[in-house]
Amino acid sequence: MFNIESVIQQYGAVAVFFGTLLEGEVALLTGAVAAGNGLLVPAHVFLLAWAGSFFGDQASFHFARHAKGFALRRKTERPETVGNALEKIENNDIAYILTLRFMVGCRTIGLFAAGFSSLRAWRFFYLSVLATFIWTCTIFTVGYIGGKVVLQLFKDTPVALFIVAGIAVVALVWFLRARFAKS
Repeated sequence: MFNIESVIQQYGAVAVFFGTLLEGEVALLTGAVAAGNGLLVPAHVFLLAWAGSFFGDQASFHFARHAKGFALRRKTERPETVGNALEKIENNDIAYILTLRFMVGCRTIGLFAAGFSSLRAWRFFYLSVLATFIWTCTIFTVGYIGGKVVLQLFKDTPVALFIVAGIAVVALVWFLRARFAKS
């Protein structure tokens, strides 16, 4: 018989890693809730979430860095606007990188913009280490503690129901995002 809790215990932390390679908030929140309620090892969830978000940031930045020449050669309607935006990133790189992780839905395009800028790769590396650590601490804490509080309020409800509801919310958000992107 299919047991959702055993699947979560077996694959949950790895799913958090892959979920945080992209935007990642929902994946980390779900993993933290599961960790807070004994389904996953908290340290595994935290470390894999940090690693996934860090490697995802590095991949996006370096992909943009190598595609920079091609992307910026294309004609844009207002090239001065692109130049101004990249200059602002370069002049405010610390604030930009540290807050980018918290701009839900803007992370990937923001990382591409950082890759297009003249921000040095080693500087981005160190700022990304710090930014992903701060983000992971914040989101993990919210999910871990918030999950415990919510489950205490609804203690007769099985944990698996909350996790399935979280997965359904993620699917709905992805569906709506794709739907609005087409229109």
